[in-house]
Amino acid sequence: MSSNVPKEVEFTLSTEELGAIAQVSPRSIHASLVRVGAYFTLKPVKLPNGRLLWPSNSKERLLAVAQERVQQRKASRPRPKVKSSTTTAALTASRSGIPRDPA
Repeated sequence: MSSNVPKEVEFTLSTEELGAIAQVSPRSIHASLVRVGAYFTLKPVKLPNGRLLWPSNSKERLLAVAQERVQQRKASRPRPKVKSSTTTAALTASRSGIPRDPA
């Protein structure tokens, strides 16, 4: 389960510590690792005793992934149509039975 992370990154976080940082259960992290092969682009190293160690810069990387996804959602979301105030006033007047001012 080694990753393509540069050698300068230290792997010091346990799965429990990463769960506390991400505010999720360690089981959720492990489930994502099993299903996808990573937890939001984070890949651990596996120790000989079977335990996993996660990168020490995980908090910063998780925040970067979250910000990137927010930007992608904003870019892909259609913008709502804005009604002009005259259109809104005309609709309100027509529904209330008040004749519109032709000005």
